[in-house]
Amino acid sequence: MDKSWIEWGTRCSKPHYDKLDEFLSFASASRDISSRIYCPCRKCENRDLFVIDIVREHLRDNGFWKKYKIWEKHGESTDYDGSLHRDEVLLGSNNYMDVDMVLLVQEALGTAHVARPGDENGGEENSDPLVGGPNEFANQPLYPGSKKHIALSFIVRILEAKVSNGWSDTSFKDLLDIFEESMPKGVNLRKSYNEAQKLTEDLGFTYYTVDACPNSYNDVDRGLELGLGPGKRRAAKQERYFPLEPRLQRLFMSSKTATLMRWHAEKRTDDGVFRHPVDSLAWKDFDSKHSNFSADIRNVRLGLASDGFNPFRTMNIPHSTWPIILVPYKLPPTLLMKQPYIYLSVLIDGPQALGDNIDVYLQPLIEELKELWEEGVPTFDPSSNQMFQLYAGLLWTINDFPAYANLSGWSTKGEYACPNCNSETDSVWLNNGHKWSFGSSRRFSPEDHKYRRDAKSFNGLREYREAPSTLSGVDLLT
Repeated sequence: MDKSWIEWGTRCSKPHYDKLDEFLSFASASRDISSRIYCPCRKCENRDLFVIDIVREHLRDNGFWKKYKIWEKHGESTDYDGSLHRDEVLLGSNNYMDVDMVLLVQEALGTAHVARPGDENGGEENSDPLVGGPNEFANQPLYPGSKKHIALSFIVRILEAKVSNGWSDTSFKDLLDIFEESMPKGVNLRKSYNEAQKLTEDLGFTYYTVDACPNSYNDVDRGLELGLGPGKRRAAKQERYFPLEPRLQRLFMSSKTATLMRWHAEKRTDDGVFRHPVDSLAWKDFDSKHSNFSADIRNVRLGLASDGFNPFRTMNIPHSTWPIILVPYKLPPTLLMKQPYIYLSVLIDGPQALGDNIDVYLQPLIEELKELWEEGVPTFDPSSNQMFQLYAGLLWTINDFPAYANLSGWSTKGEYACPNCNSETDSVWLNNGHKWSFGSSRRFSPEDHKYRRDAKSFNGLREYREAPSTLSGVDLLT
């Protein structure tokens, strides 16, 4: 199909409108007129679904998204693992389904046998070992004749709505019962919240809960305190830990994201301009010191961010929540800080701030990071069709100065508050102000700077000392 019209300078012409109509006819060929399609205008960029008339208005007003060269979200054939084509995924009939979710689950859990034109057995054989699992759900319509949802996408959507709106488990089950009563016969739904949640666990979306006492002990025996009722105990603090290894492996479950995980080495423009963390001195210094790690471009470098906040928007309720966030720095800049690639690793709830005890709650993450650094985890790369050992390393942490003290163990208060100057911190106690003052900034000025000789404007002394030497990690540990 001719796509040169996308680059045309004018959009207000009959030839351009005719090309738009051809595209929309192609995109809606196997769909009902009332069904929704992705909008490829320059504002929506295939993020939103609209009916065809709305998409036509968007394309006329905003123009066609020029980077969208392969119309894979609108029926154009695209190879996946050399076996599936987007227009060959047939779920009973030519229904419009969420094919992206189908292909992602098939790549993640093993490609199920899907009926394709020319199959000798007509697609009757099913090699899917996960009977009733996500792979089977990914190949079933929500009900016979459904054109908007497959069973898996519908369950995921209502699970998301439950979390976003705070539904109880009972209300969720009642809603499933209403759906089953109101939908056509043969609807594919789970019977309860537990069954629906089990589906997400099969996909690897799970976490572990660790209880802790007020003194931040996180073992089972010491991690509980007595409650109000006889024989009852409750946790004073609670940690939810989301395992990192399966989430990094999922980055390579899809052939698309597996290719993007090599972007920084294969498609990045290296012209000395800082566009991506890979252009930073810290990244390059890390590669030079750990050549074995950097030899495989698929190994993941991580950044860690953390801070505490009160989720109730008022200081009258004593509560503290500390999220620990991990970011894999491998994707292109357009995806790097998007929500799907920002990982919540640890979530800590309690009535008070953690302070220096945060290291207790970081133990599961630290152990997993050590394992990923020393041993790695076997991972399948669908883009190259081979197994490899995936390693991960932590590049840096991102936090404010108080959180820096909690994460690093270096006190940012008192006489030696500066972590860079360390023991050479130049501090003076103010008797009237009752606090420490740090007035040695002139040490960091050039040797011939006029402020070095200006005693009157500062502390009455001239400054001839050199800047303190920055300590390495090895120096700090010794």
